[in-house]
Amino acid sequence: MLKIIIFLIASTHLISASHLNESVVIDEMPYFNKWYKGAVAKALPEHINENGVAAGPWVFKQADDAAVNFLRRFSNRAITTAAGYLKFCAPVLKGDEVSFYVKLIETKTTSMTCLIEGYSHRVDVNDPIHIASGKFCFVAIGADTKKRPLPEGKQNLRLETPPEKKNIERQAKL
Repeated sequence: MLKIIIFLIASTHLISASHLNESVVIDEMPYFNKWYKGAVAKALPEHINENGVAAGPWVFKQADDAAVNFLRRFSNRAITTAAGYLKFCAPVLKGDEVSFYVKLIETKTTSMTCLIEGYSHRVDVNDPIHIASGKFCFVAIGADTKKRPLPEGKQNLRLETPPEKKNIERQAKL
């Protein structure tokens, strides 16, 4: 109940920019410039490849699921249209609990772009291990699976990417 109330309060504070041709730069707005936990999963034996680490597609799926879970705040249904990149920073081992965090950085009329960070929690290690960083793009869809506009007030918003994220994006392109 509290989550719903917080969402309703926060959603009323989003800037409506549908009358503009370009995005509005967001500084400190709800859901922007904040990391939200999107998914938690445990690496089970069936997720481990012959090298003893979680298979890349499994890690990718966890990142994608985290973003889709988070984006339900903006659209009941969304599909992945592009994975700008997903950089694997450290291996995920059997038994690791993996958490993915999502930050919304831009919305357009029908699309949403997110940064995603993944961390592994191991029994024998105190601090979380950074396992992945990515940038994904999604499109809002209706029940007919065709793209549809985001709700009014949630379109054409943009967060300036912090310098450290620009460096990660630049490194991922190399």
